[in-house]
Amino acid sequence: MFSTSFRRAILIAAVAGLAFVNFQKIDYQALKARWIEEAKKSPERSARKDSSDTPQSTAPQIPDWLLNINPEVFPRHLHYLAGASWKDSKGLHFDEWLE
Repeated sequence: MFSTSFRRAILIAAVAGLAFVNFQKIDYQALKARWIEEAKKSPERSARKDSSDTPQSTAPQIPDWLLNINPEVFPRHLHYLAGASWKDSKGLHFDEWLE
C-alpha cells in the first residue's frame, strides 16, 4: 500500500472533519465535582416495593472510582488529541493522534 506520509499528503483534499482537544486547559477538579453532582441526581423513579410492600431506598450510588480518582493525574499524562475524518468510496475513515 501507500506510505503514511503519502496518505496524509492526499488526506487534506478529502478531509470532512477536524478535531483538536488541549487536555492541559481542562479544569479536572471542576470536572470531577460536576461528575459527582450528576451521579447524585437520579432520574425520577416511583418508589419500588418488595414483596412485603415496604418501600426500598432509591438513593443514587456514586462509583468508588469517581470518589477516589486524583484529578492531577490527567494533565500529567494527557496533552492533546488531534484527529481528522474523511469519506471515500471504501467508507468512512478516522485518523487520531493522542499525546
